[in-house]
Amino acid sequence: MGEWPFGVDNVTSRLQQFSYFNCGYISVSFLMVITVNRFIGVILPHNYNTIFRGKNLTIILLICWFIAPIFLLPFLVGYDSECKDGIMTGFHPQQLVCTFICLKSYRPYMEFTRVFFQLIPFAFMLAVYGFIFLNRIRSLKKTRRISGHRSEVQIDSVSQELSSMRGAQATQRNQKANKRLLKVSMVICTGFAITFLPSVFINLLPNSTKIDVRYHMMCSNLTWLNSIINPIAYAILNPNFRTAYKRIIFKIIRRPQQPPITETRQTTHQLG
Repeated sequence: MGEWPFGVDNVTSRLQQFSYFNCGYISVSFLMVITVNRFIGVILPHNYNTIFRGKNLTIILLICWFIAPIFLLPFLVGYDSECKDGIMTGFHPQQLVCTFICLKSYRPYMEFTRVFFQLIPFAFMLAVYGFIFLNRIRSLKKTRRISGHRSEVQIDSVSQELSSMRGAQATQRNQKANKRLLKVSMVICTGFAITFLPSVFINLLPNSTKIDVRYHMMCSNLTWLNSIINPIAYAILNPNFRTAYKRIIFKIIRRPQQPPITETRQTTHQLG
């Protein structure tokens, strides 16, 4: 315990730290794209197919995959003259994780990357989902007013009655979709805040290196819990995802097994 098991050359531990932070920051990049995707889908649906298609989609995905490695590369290949051997990252024996072990001249840059990939995304998600939330609230009120107005109109014919019924059903579906979107948005924003912000704040404090390492470990592990929020949120709150999950699970459980080949069948096959 307290030692990196793959040698003392710091190469593998530095690569592990690079991969460790990339996983988290790349996930945040995709969360930002998902946020923009939902915003355009809800607020600007007529522009959705123009933006998220073909080359544009390819460029967006490439940016998500490569922006974090580009920002984190200086910590892997850079040299901090105030640190031992100029190495900034590696295995931290107290935290039992590969992370920053020495930051002197590069500390402002580290703080910038944390703010850029954690604090700013949270503020952005909060603003965008807040706007979607208010928009959906207004939409719900509007559909309720329309529904109430329709109920007051006297129905004079069968065709009008059928049209009214279809309109009422469409209104109910729209209300359910709006409520579902609000719930998912609130769950994702709350989950992101709970899992990511503690790590940001504890590392931006002036004397963060003097804080008990157990708190650093707890905040780092909490960050990784963000990866399970989206699947759970969608599985619980979205009927389409629930149906897809059920199909996958039932398909695995009920997978037909090949009947064993009996000796009688083998003998019959040989005689034939």
